[in-house]
Amino acid sequence: MKKHLFSFILLSAILMSQAFAQAPDTIWTYKYNGPSNYDDNANYCAIDNTGHLYVTGSTLVSGSGNNYITIKIDAATGDTIWIRTYNGPANDHDYANCCTVDTFGYLYVTGTSSNGANTDYLTIKYDGNTGDTIWTRRYNGSADGTDKAYGCAVDNNNLYVTGVSFGSGNFFTIKYNTTTGDTIWTHRYGPGSGSDYANACAVDSLGNLYVTGYIDNGVNRDFCTIKYNSSTGDTLWIKKYNGPANGNDYAHGCAVDGSGNLFVTGSVYNGTNNDYLIIRYNPTNGDTVWTRSYNGAANQNDVARGCKVDQYGNLFITGASNNGSNSDILTIKYNPLNGDTIWTCRYNIPSNAHQGAMSCDIDQAGNLYVVGYNDNGTNDDILAIKYNTATGVTGKPELPSTNHKICLEQNYPNPIKKYTNISYQLPIAGYSSLVVYNIAGQKINTLVNERQDAGVYNINWNGRDESGNHASAGIYFYQLKIGDNIITRKMTLIR
Repeated sequence: MKKHLFSFILLSAILMSQAFAQAPDTIWTYKYNGPSNYDDNANYCAIDNTGHLYVTGSTLVSGSGNNYITIKIDAATGDTIWIRTYNGPANDHDYANCCTVDTFGYLYVTGTSSNGANTDYLTIKYDGNTGDTIWTRRYNGSADGTDKAYGCAVDNNNLYVTGVSFGSGNFFTIKYNTTTGDTIWTHRYGPGSGSDYANACAVDSLGNLYVTGYIDNGVNRDFCTIKYNSSTGDTLWIKKYNGPANGNDYAHGCAVDGSGNLFVTGSVYNGTNNDYLIIRYNPTNGDTVWTRSYNGAANQNDVARGCKVDQYGNLFITGASNNGSNSDILTIKYNPLNGDTIWTCRYNIPSNAHQGAMSCDIDQAGNLYVVGYNDNGTNDDILAIKYNTATGVTGKPELPSTNHKICLEQNYPNPIKKYTNISYQLPIAGYSSLVVYNIAGQKINTLVNERQDAGVYNINWNGRDESGNHASAGIYFYQLKIGDNIITRKMTLIR
């Protein structure tokens, strides 16, 4: 009887996960065609704490080349709140490539700006409410050559900007004080080849900075990802990836989840064309946890650029996928623990024109925003799409029907100083418990003791017992139990 009941529950869970693994509903689409009716492209987007969407990129203006363009959009309605542009002193080409918002609502936009002879990093701090410029910072490298910023990230009072700066090591990262715009440190990496580009960066809650891009290995291009101590700029580890076909592989985006896990995405050469590639790294030592690639049905070029993780750990990747005649926006939701695909969503406008995604972000309600470009038949327009990824689901990553394993991951960080995150997945709904024990087997704290749906969960432990007192330094065990299944792992608490 128990066996039949378990089979029924398992089958129900499978059917439920299949029903939930549907492509997201489109809430609205936003398009912008500038006054000059030339090419307008979105390169990045960011959501602030109030749910407003910022989109940044470039707009082609007659007589002055490309200008920065930044648009603030009401995320609820898709209406424009304000638009700001930037035309550099050379009245030449200026391209905004990335943006980020801090917890105070200030917006930072970075990219490349012509100085008349070459290009500089150009970073702007805006008041998110009004769109007023607070400060601008320009960086011209020591080689007085090409300097292009592609990625940025913010934590507390610090802004990190990364890109390519020709000189002795072209991966070039700057740490700024967000209040004053003063430079705190700079760091270079690479053999100095013109083919070395840092394209994105992300910072975790522990003060670690990750920079990713691609580097010339002498024959082709490889993924290159670096972990820095964000306080000092010291390098902690460097990891490179050369795909199986030994061709050109380009990393374009990265994201860090609440447990500190790092995800890097871009394109990998498969011997014929390019595929999406996603790598999950262990943040402690940089070891690869898993890799996943995506080759579209047309077996043409597929290039991933945007990478985001939401508050539940769901991983979203977006980019451009060739459908045989042009490119579509292709977004994929992955299970972050094992890299399995949960759903794919392809966007192709009725005219079957050329379009692609460059970036994505997620708000606290589970809405996904994808931005890029759209061919209107004459030129490119800025395109933004809002998806409801939580339609009919709880918001936690659903498990694919082919995976029925209970999984308990190693906590991170470990050793523990103040807090740690514990991730686990349940293949079926059931009564589950997650308990912390000391080395003597005494219960210290019960973190979970309830019925839970199938899915992926992230639980924090603050190093305290059930009375709220600090637990002593030492060895502890955390135990996950669902039904007759028990998994136990060890962790270390230091003071």
